[in-house]
Amino acid sequence: MSFLSPQFPNTHQPHEHGESTSPVLSEVFMTSSAVDRVRAEIPDQYQKHFDELRQAILSFCDEFAIPTSALSNKETLGTYLTSREISLLRMQEVSLLFERFEYLLAHKEPLGELSGALREVESLYHLREQYAAQMELLERIGVLKNHAITGIDGEIYPVPTLEQIAEHLCSPERKETFRVKRDQGFTKLLLVPFGMSLDIFIFTFRQFLLDYKKRHPSFARKDPAVIDITDVQNWDPFNIWDYFIKGDTGHFPNLLYHPAGFDRNIDEDGETKTNILEKQKKDACSTAGWRVLFLQPSDPTNMDSKGFASIPREKKGEIRGEDIPRPDLEAGETARNYLWVLLRDQKDPEAPYFGESGMVPEDWILAAMTHLQETGKLLDLFQDDKNDVINYLVGCFLPRDAYVPRFYCNRNAICLTADTPDNRLPSTGSRFVVVV
Repeated sequence: MSFLSPQFPNTHQPHEHGESTSPVLSEVFMTSSAVDRVRAEIPDQYQKHFDELRQAILSFCDEFAIPTSALSNKETLGTYLTSREISLLRMQEVSLLFERFEYLLAHKEPLGELSGALREVESLYHLREQYAAQMELLERIGVLKNHAITGIDGEIYPVPTLEQIAEHLCSPERKETFRVKRDQGFTKLLLVPFGMSLDIFIFTFRQFLLDYKKRHPSFARKDPAVIDITDVQNWDPFNIWDYFIKGDTGHFPNLLYHPAGFDRNIDEDGETKTNILEKQKKDACSTAGWRVLFLQPSDPTNMDSKGFASIPREKKGEIRGEDIPRPDLEAGETARNYLWVLLRDQKDPEAPYFGESGMVPEDWILAAMTHLQETGKLLDLFQDDKNDVINYLVGCFLPRDAYVPRFYCNRNAICLTADTPDNRLPSTGSRFVVVV
């Protein structure tokens, strides 16, 4: 990270057209009330560190006559920096100051030396940058409180730390699996707040879309040439089956995860969210309440490409990976067949889909928000029956009728529906993920 180019040295993705800095970072230099509010969110033992870093940045600005207002916009700050005579050493020093300050604001703890595990995987995944971007999104949509979520069981589940994720990636028992998956293109990080209520998460997604619509009036037009939705307050961007409403709460939940099959009324074929959380707590799992995932980015050969890879139609997929070649999952199979492929390959480390899992609604929601934020486009947009693909979420199912959820978008709605596991359509496929 460097000040040598007119770029603000932040670790977050900009919100709009690359113009703004991290909102929290810019706030702490503006008003005393904002400083007090942000400082109060930092643990007591690190507040002195907060004061020292903030003052050091202000002193730098004073030294080179840079107004604090420039800190709210990376382009403005870049203009000031390039117009001042600042030594390379001084540039490097202040760049590190900004990096440490942003890390403190994002992680609520100081940036130390990279751990051995983090140092090992950082260049392989650009992990710190991806983690910061995911944390910024989770903070902005309001699902985090004091760096944690509240689960459906009332328990508090802290977001896994960067170091914990790195340690999982370097664990002796799974290190080789992650190496193979990375070679196959699974490099896109996703932090999914799985433990929270699906109902609440859907409501959060709805608010995210409404806010996005306010900022982008042309988004989700029924007919881009004719009709524009202007009444945002009354625009409901969802078409969700009643099956999913309150589907993860109560004594008889509608949705089961980790399916071993898609048979009607056989609860043993899956687990409830409550049971999964109980097992994670019992095992003292460091990622309890969360699903830490890797997906393929839009261009699996380029880990820095934005958004997520689409599901190819039949005969349109490619083969990725050198050591263990993995054919892309193509549309046109039944949900039962996609699950069979997953279960079959988990028994063989040399199989192409070993170490992978099916998506669940919580995964898709966070992926859709990330995809829209990064690309300005809807994930799994279905407009053309001859080219587009609907996504089967084979990581869960509805046991009452043995239905498999489907998440996709069209021009007018986000659709969460379901279908029988044996229905084969050329426009329906499935996206797999790698769980850390």
